[in-house]
Amino acid sequence: MADTKLTALDAITATAGTDIIYIVDDPGGSPLSKKIVVTDFMKTSVTDITFSGAFHPVIAPGSDTDAVLLEVTVTGTPQIIWDESEDGFSFNQHVLVTGGNVQIDNTQRFQAKNAGGTFQGVFYGNAADRCIFGDTDWVSLDLTSPLSAAEMRMQSGKTVFNAENNDVNFVIETVNDATAFHLDGALDSLGIGTGVPAGKLHVDQSVADAARPVLYLDQADVSEEFVKFVGTSADGVLTQSLVEEGDQASETLAGWLKIEIDDVGDQIADAAYHIPFYTLSA
Repeated sequence: MADTKLTALDAITATAGTDIIYIVDDPGGSPLSKKIVVTDFMKTSVTDITFSGAFHPVIAPGSDTDAVLLEVTVTGTPQIIWDESEDGFSFNQHVLVTGGNVQIDNTQRFQAKNAGGTFQGVFYGNAADRCIFGDTDWVSLDLTSPLSAAEMRMQSGKTVFNAENNDVNFVIETVNDATAFHLDGALDSLGIGTGVPAGKLHVDQSVADAARPVLYLDQADVSEEFVKFVGTSADGVLTQSLVEEGDQASETLAGWLKIEIDDVGDQIADAAYHIPFYTLSA
């Protein structure tokens, strides 16, 4: 074949892997004319390439075909993959965003799947400028830990803590009280000021110089009682939670319970008073 200038050759717009590219090896030293096939050229390791315009590679693996778009030859072989069945991009390693934001529009969603590929839930933004979470049935959001299948579940009408009834506690701490609110999962009890509630509700004013009552009851409905007790009495039994007057033969004053009265109506002097308490005998 006669010598021909490159500019005089016919141009093509697509190549095959076996096509040959003309290469000038070591152009700044001892230049030699060489060749390389397109497949090997695309595998060549190169560094510090700067594109002054738009770099727009087009990958056409064919219809209904997955394609590896980018692969890095390091531990784990991270890849960016076109997943045809999901009609989207997938990553076989973690995606780390070190600056800026990850943004989705109001029609797109982040889908969560388990290790087996089963759909578990979504996170997306809607047209009302809200972030929406949902499970498989769009009923609830579960926040979980390795110790519990669902430690908090938010669903229509309510928020449930320890939704799977596990032996876990729900605790609210304050500056000076690590057990300001302690709902004990094993004892089925609530402690306020204590981490070991001794009753269904245990309120502990543990600060000796707090100068405040354990309970402060303010009844705005002036026609109603402060406290209502519901119990059961039994004929002739003095150990019930309620004892009818006729069931006891005698009572012995055992002491006095201090309370404080603050009368908003100003008919009773605001002061500390004492309620007597007794032991009973049949």
